[in-house]
Amino acid sequence: MAYLRKACLLVLASIGFSVPTHGQLKHEALVVPVYFVGIKDTSSQRILEQHVLTELSQSFELRTEKEIEAAREKAFDKLASTDCNELACLKLMGELLDVDYTFVVLVSASGDYWDLTGVRLDPLGGTVRKSVECQDCTLPKARAGLSKLLRGLRPGGVSMEKGDALLIIESEPRGQVFVQGRPQGETPIEVTVPTYKSVDILIVAEGYTDFAKVYDSIRPGQRIRERVRLVPKRGKVEFISKPSEAKIQLDGKLLQDESGNPMITTVWLRLEYGDHTIVASKEGYRDAQRSFTVEKSDLGKIKLVLEPLPGRLVVRVPSKYHNARVLVDGKEIGEMSGDIAKTFEVEAETRLRVQARQDNLNSETVTVFLSANGSKTVSFEDFSESTSAGSSELESNKLWALYSSFSSTKTSVAINTLHFTRHGLGIGLSNHRFSGETSKGNTFEGYGLTCDLSYTWGQDWFATLGTGFPIIGNGSIFISSGKYQSRRTGGNSLFGLVGTRLSWVDGIFGYEAFEIKFSDFLHDSNNTTLSGTALTVTGGGAIIGIGVIF
Repeated sequence: MAYLRKACLLVLASIGFSVPTHGQLKHEALVVPVYFVGIKDTSSQRILEQHVLTELSQSFELRTEKEIEAAREKAFDKLASTDCNELACLKLMGELLDVDYTFVVLVSASGDYWDLTGVRLDPLGGTVRKSVECQDCTLPKARAGLSKLLRGLRPGGVSMEKGDALLIIESEPRGQVFVQGRPQGETPIEVTVPTYKSVDILIVAEGYTDFAKVYDSIRPGQRIRERVRLVPKRGKVEFISKPSEAKIQLDGKLLQDESGNPMITTVWLRLEYGDHTIVASKEGYRDAQRSFTVEKSDLGKIKLVLEPLPGRLVVRVPSKYHNARVLVDGKEIGEMSGDIAKTFEVEAETRLRVQARQDNLNSETVTVFLSANGSKTVSFEDFSESTSAGSSELESNKLWALYSSFSSTKTSVAINTLHFTRHGLGIGLSNHRFSGETSKGNTFEGYGLTCDLSYTWGQDWFATLGTGFPIIGNGSIFISSGKYQSRRTGGNSLFGLVGTRLSWVDGIFGYEAFEIKFSDFLHDSNNTTLSGTALTVTGGGAIIGIGVIF
């Protein structure tokens, strides 16, 4: 209320304010210590500072140095260090001291040329800035210039010197103003400018396109009002979703195309700079939400992953198996509890292996796929006794891709394997490739293709043992007389694997030991033999692999 009362008094007092008379109400003001640039003489600084205080005290009730210092400390404590810039702190100090006006004076000297600048911060947020030039300046001239400057900053309208014009600049939103490249303060602001040359202004605000304008022909005494609506900056964003074709809500509003139909991913938009929230929705899926900030011209892609709602699996069993347990991917999800049909909530958008089990009797295993929020019925009729727990889980077909490598100081080996299993039995092919150096210093290279047989135990976690024997191969030795190639290949390999099932994918690791023997070497051009020579490559290495279940 006190602040509003003072604002009203300012309006009333502005009528005929130019020279206060005895008995008039003096407005309260905060005068920040004068800023000096290029003036190192402390006695001159004290004289000019005292002159500023004397001039302003004729029209205003000034706050004391102690009050100003206390307000400054409170302002620094209240504002975060990143927010306590000069303008923000001055405004807060004015609020803490409950003053009508805040004055800032800058005296900048460059040789004999002095620039005297004053700023007045008004109670309603306006800023008035005025400058006075002092050519061949001396201390007396500077004092006279400061008097002229401070008279021009009194409320009731900014006075203009001969040859000056007044720019009244407003913007929406508020922005920083630069005139001739020099900062002036925030809008709204009144600035006196010379008319003997062109004047350029620049208005900047975070998240908005800069506004720039040049005034080429300004008449002395002219008052120019510039009202500017700054244009928000925009950045390009691409929205994608998994699954695709999801509806998009941006900042709480459903996006629609020109026909009024909901827009679905993939969507490209140019959004205003700032914070936004996007929500993707699709029937059968939980909404996906993400907050983001547009702060550059191309933000790239934003991906939203929607989680499918659970599916409903209806299991049907004969009446004599009404207490059967239901397993999905080898894990029990519930019991029939005396019912011949029951609904279970299960994961959607993935293949599921479903089986019923009562005592030591197991049903067949059925693989189903449920869409998001979908349902499917599985009926079990035949139950049989299994020789080992969960043996029916091995009925799935599996195809594994395995890789192993081994290297020593003289030999390097790489092994690539494809392996197929069903009912626990497996068969595959492994390609062993070798290169290195013999004990006599000759280089060699070769390959051996082995046929592999295996057996697998287990369900979600499983183990495999297997062996392999070469069915084709070739080894080459390079000596001074030429290249010799083998005509016979022998040997064997042993491997062990362990793995785990993740939905319809297997992760596998293990170890393989091998011995491949090449013999009966023949020169590749003159058909001479390399008598008494055999090349044996032995070693072992870790195996990693991945498999698919179908």
